[in-house]
Amino acid sequence: MTSTSHGDLPPTLHYKPWPWQRALHALPASTLGSRFFSKWVHQLDRTTLQLSGGRLTFPGLVTGLPIITLPSIGAKSGQTRTTPVVGVAGYKNVILIARQTGDGPKPGMGANLRANPRVTLTFQNYSGPYDACEVTDAHEYAVCWNKAVDTYAGYASYRKRAGDRAIPSIC
Repeated sequence: MTSTSHGDLPPTLHYKPWPWQRALHALPASTLGSRFFSKWVHQLDRTTLQLSGGRLTFPGLVTGLPIITLPSIGAKSGQTRTTPVVGVAGYKNVILIARQTGDGPKPGMGANLRANPRVTLTFQNYSGPYDACEVTDAHEYAVCWNKAVDTYAGYASYRKRAGDRAIPSIC
């Protein structure tokens, strides 16, 4: 899905990780790493977000990836849930990949954004309103997916682990 901005893209969404951060991308992309991080990164994130006043996330610090904080309303529960996700700069939009490290059930993020597409994305000191929509056009999906893999090569591993299950691209 993509998120169309009512303003500008976050100015610092375009990132350049340090070489050591880029090397660490392989760890959460691995099968063992994804299982570990899917269980523990939320705890580490919560602490990092609290200590930094909501400006930094654990994966952002360790990998240098542009991590966006995405509050969304649960499609079934109606409760607001905040999820840190990798934000990929598209053309006048932000690309988000709804994934569960390629393992397990479909992530709820895609269903939540389909049901309640109006969101506010936060990246470091920037916050702005966006309307989420799922990318359904095959060509546009391929463009978004390739940009996402260019930003974080781990998405290619997620694709393999997901098998035939579709991984929504949200713009």
